[in-house]
Amino acid sequence: MIRCVIFDFDGTLRQSVAIKHEAYFAAARDIERGEELFREIIREFPAMTRHSGCALFAERARALGIDCPDGEELAARYTRACEDAIATCPEVPGSTAFLDWLQARPVDCFVVSGTPQAPLRETVKRIGFEDRFVDVLGDPVSKPEHYADILSRTGLPAAALLSVGDGDDDKAAAESVGGRFVRVRGGAGQPQPDEWAVDALDEITTISGLEFPGP
Repeated sequence: MIRCVIFDFDGTLRQSVAIKHEAYFAAARDIERGEELFREIIREFPAMTRHSGCALFAERARALGIDCPDGEELAARYTRACEDAIATCPEVPGSTAFLDWLQARPVDCFVVSGTPQAPLRETVKRIGFEDRFVDVLGDPVSKPEHYADILSRTGLPAAALLSVGDGDDDKAAAESVGGRFVRVRGGAGQPQPDEWAVDALDEITTISGLEFPGP
């Protein structure tokens, strides 16, 4: 019986994967060669964080004699650009309907994302989802650590945990604690033959291998 559902955010609740990429260019819009430099850095360091990427941008820009804010100011610009864009971007189909369905049942819902925790919580609040979740958790704590902590907090067995996400890191986090996983198509990862995969989150209610408590 599923008693806890952990959601990723980008590509799972909101169609915001591309926003995280474009926000770098927004942060450097008024800086000479800003988009060019950020494209180079993104190609070289695809797994960079907003802080490491912005610090590297500032270092490279200043080495070229380009007037540029420091990395912390650029990261703050990036965060503001993300929050503003995500607040108005479309939801992943069925996400509100599935959350409504879960809210009527004794199921604890969490968000666990690789996004820094403070801006993530602010974003969830801005889109009106704050009351849907027991907690909203992010970087710098890793997803597997958050999953293990959630099981400890809720006192639930691993079989009661369901992870919903678009990325391989969400699947790995679920597997690290023995939970189950549903992949949302169209996001960061590619569905595998042995996975449950959905196009809309409310399709999860029809998966025959998952049992949820009644309302």
